Amino acid sequence: MNEEELYEQAWWRLDNTVSQGTTAIDIKSDYGSIIKGVMKIIIVISRFKKSGTSSNHDLPIKSAFLGAHTFPL
Repeated sequence: MNEEELYEQAWWRLDNTVSQGTTAIDIKSDYGSIIKGVMKIIIVISRFKKSGTSSNHDLPIKSAFLGAHTFPL
């Protein structure tokens, strides 16, 4: 799935979630096993933060990178 397809699918999910009364979004990135995939997710999250709060979704969007899961103990 390319970045644009990921964004469109995630936007549909955001619309659906907001219509059910959600008041805040917390998006987690991948665990980092494939850097290219993680970067794609981070870019999409960034786009959401810019467009999701300024268009028809007036809610906070937070993100977290789960990088600690990529390092063995």
